[in-house]
Amino acid sequence: MRYSKLIKTLIPLHVDTPTEKSLTKEDLQLFKNYFEKVEYQAFHILARLGNWFKISDGLYGKILRFDAFMLSKFNFVRNLAHIVVLELE
Repeated sequence: MRYSKLIKTLIPLHVDTPTEKSLTKEDLQLFKNYFEKVEYQAFHILARLGNWFKISDGLYGKILRFDAFMLSKFNFVRNLAHIVVLELE
């Protein structure tokens, strides 16, 4: 996710602690070796703009709804998500 060309161009790579690492598509594939079911739900595409700009609560709510719409309609934008929740079984 974090390593898509667009995101790397717009936002420099960094981690908050030495033990953190952004997941790659290869990492998600690796989970399939250990779990029968690997699914993920993506969140926050444009909502991450709140990290750099002051955004009103009303506008932030609209951005979240737009993100949810885009993620539900266009599978390719999941690679741009800032937050991913994994479901492993």
